[in-house]
Amino acid sequence: MQIYNNQTNTTNTTNTTNITVNYPIRLAYINQFSTWSTAAGIAKSMGIPGYSNHTYNYFCIAFWTCSQGPLDIAKFWNDPKTYMGTLFGNTNDEIRTTMLKKYHDAGIKVMISAFGATEKPTTAGANANECANRLADYVVANKLDGVDLDYEDTQAFKAQTG
Repeated sequence: MQIYNNQTNTTNTTNTTNITVNYPIRLAYINQFSTWSTAAGIAKSMGIPGYSNHTYNYFCIAFWTCSQGPLDIAKFWNDPKTYMGTLFGNTNDEIRTTMLKKYHDAGIKVMISAFGATEKPTTAGANANECANRLADYVVANKLDGVDLDYEDTQAFKAQTG
């Protein structure tokens, strides 16, 4: 894949992998939990197979922002041990790995949703390259399957800057 960087007028070549999309797409956003009372209740709210019955094959954890990083349920994904104890492991990495295995074994991909109505990155003056790199770093560090760009910066659209 060729990526052109218009700020340095250079072109970088990156390695890519084939991306498989599971059709039909049945996607749900996770923005809040129905219960925080038990680890099993949180697992059910997260749609984790074995704890929740559903037909979704994609989950978007909401939200990640340029200005604050993970918010809402993304805070949970960032630090699941604080909320779940040791149901799926003893460290944040073990817990995320175990949860992702349960999702993946059931054919479910887990992504982070960025921005939403929570943040207007262009209007706020965020540097698009820096923001994208931080978002990519978050995806890799948290072993997520991808990103949903929920870009709702209407003011930037109207100004033709978005």
